[in-house]
Amino acid sequence: MEAFFKKALDNLKEGQLRIVFFLEEAPNELKSLVEFLNKQMVSSEVLLVEARQYKYDGVTVVVPTLFGYTDQARQIKRTVTVGPRTEPRPKTVEEVVAAISNEEHKRIFLLLLELWRDAGNPLKSTKMGVAFRAQIGQEIRPIFWAYPDNLSNALAEIYRHGAPEALLLNYRKQLASLPGFNPKVLSDSNPVTKYAKHLGRHN
Repeated sequence: MEAFFKKALDNLKEGQLRIVFFLEEAPNELKSLVEFLNKQMVSSEVLLVEARQYKYDGVTVVVPTLFGYTDQARQIKRTVTVGPRTEPRPKTVEEVVAAISNEEHKRIFLLLLELWRDAGNPLKSTKMGVAFRAQIGQEIRPIFWAYPDNLSNALAEIYRHGAPEALLLNYRKQLASLPGFNPKVLSDSNPVTKYAKHLGRHN
């Protein structure tokens, strides 16, 4: 189950989604919107299933019709999916830092790394950033993820793995009181803080 949620989170961050609308009767505007979006989105799919019901001699027959997966959409997605799919290897922490082009963002990133290491907490590189981890209960879990231009607090992850609700609420309040942090840390599952908009101007 843990691997499933991690894969789902990775796909969300990389924009690899399949969105399916399922209705008994869909308006023409929604059908057109689905077909348009599916042609525009290369790594994601937007589909609509219209399941009309018909009754005959007391028997209900459901006739599904798929919208959105047109020949044009298939061709667009085929150009980027032909061949075996290989998972890109996770970058090292040093590679993540080296890829940050904005010097102010890099400075903030390096400061986060230094403070976390000095506290004796582990780091784990991912495909796009670095997971800042600490012990929650009996296991090491992400506390937040840092990327080249933002950081994302793993509040849902912390709660799901046993952090007491009162402790998590206090943690949210402490984050919200820090200069530069988005007030959404009080409510969102994984609130994002942009370096340029928030942290950069306070350093």
